[in-house]
Amino acid sequence: MDNEQDYLLARLNLQHYLWKDGLGYLLHPSIPLNGPNTRIADLGTGTGIWVLDLARQLPETTQLYGFDISDAQYPHPKYLPPNVKLEVLDNLTPDPPSDLQGTFDVIYLRLWLGGVPNGDPTALLTHALKLLRPGGYIQWNEFDPLRAIAEGPDGEPSPNVRKLCTLTQKIKDHRQEFGLKNIEEVFAFEQPWQSKLASDMACSVVHEMSNNPSPFVQQKLNDFGISVPAAFAEISKGARFVQPFCVTVGRKPVVDESSAK
Repeated sequence: MDNEQDYLLARLNLQHYLWKDGLGYLLHPSIPLNGPNTRIADLGTGTGIWVLDLARQLPETTQLYGFDISDAQYPHPKYLPPNVKLEVLDNLTPDPPSDLQGTFDVIYLRLWLGGVPNGDPTALLTHALKLLRPGGYIQWNEFDPLRAIAEGPDGEPSPNVRKLCTLTQKIKDHRQEFGLKNIEEVFAFEQPWQSKLASDMACSVVHEMSNNPSPFVQQKLNDFGISVPAAFAEISKGARFVQPFCVTVGRKPVVDESSAK
């Protein structure tokens, strides 16, 4: 494993705890757990940190799955709890394996803004809803770029940090289109003491992008004139880049209303 991969793994785990501390929970309190054999899946699980942390809070009979397109970031299977499975699965394909369809009570999504083409989550939501049983819940956590704050410690402009806001796209809202019910959306900011942590993490994400060989990504960085060293320099003097945590919860209908008509 090279240094860049080590760096990415550390950032993903740090990001998890930033969210956990900022929200005060992993699974939204409005989501009911249906008995001891509840099945929960994390799509785009990365290092598996979310399911591993959640497993400590739930009965051992709860089954937790983490899915990602690669297992390169997973812990060795020897170190996983018996009720946690980390598997390889492309969550942007419209049809998940038939043996998984309709078997999960909760589907968890986090920070897919950079992972869905053109900010359109149609393929991802199609995949997720096929995994979910009727009456099951989706929880989707994202940063909200429309409420982002980029400023110095006294509210003064921070131009290089402000440029980081231009990279974040807004997910198109397809929740109603997919028939999700009981939709709840909540927002939370990290604590003031977390501001530098969050700002450093944002710069780390851009640093990862700068090493991405994609011509599209490189062109985007050049178009906006983003400089990670310049942004880090402003952050070291007290500037902050804050995007609110946005948690959306929706419920899959118990009955397919379109077919019932």
